[in-house]
Amino acid sequence: MEAEIISFPTLPPVASNGRIRLLREDMFDVALVRERLPILKLIVFGVTRAAVLAEKLHIPRSTLYRHLNTLMRAGWIERRGDGEYVLASNIFLVYKIMANDDSVMISIVNNKGAFVDKRTGLIIVTGRQPPVNCMRCRDLQKCTEIAKNVAKSIGIKLRSLTPAEAFVEIMTCIAKRILQRGLAQTYIELKTRNEMLE
Repeated sequence: MEAEIISFPTLPPVASNGRIRLLREDMFDVALVRERLPILKLIVFGVTRAAVLAEKLHIPRSTLYRHLNTLMRAGWIERRGDGEYVLASNIFLVYKIMANDDSVMISIVNNKGAFVDKRTGLIIVTGRQPPVNCMRCRDLQKCTEIAKNVAKSIGIKLRSLTPAEAFVEIMTCIAKRILQRGLAQTYIELKTRNEMLE
């Protein structure tokens, strides 16, 4: 059997470039299932049609559609009008909700996230082990230096071990600042559905 080569596109198929998508922690973890990671990785490499995904993964289309629907409900991917599946963003961060009778607290998780790297594909930081992409990369030192310089320029002290983890840490800090600024300067309007009020 001949080895199959998948070339990485210049710009990965992403629904909203330049935006950060915040996923609830359990929705982020949906993608970490062994059967779903290859789907995301193929989508990042430009394989965006269900028929081709099923063929490359050697799984029935019904199984693939079940996984695609789960990834869409979790916020990882979106389906375009032409039937192609794309990542919902090129940066994913994670949040938790903690609630009791008196308050609700949203916390952005500092050591979990994912992003698209144009050279190596989808990098997922789980908070449990260093991303494999970083440990094998020939530019590890160069990326580490860049991460340190970026962190220093925006006043962040990094605790991360790898550039991928540092990137998630930096983006998390930026997202927190954006949220704090937005919440401090404006109002929040909540939409209610009738069934929630009954």
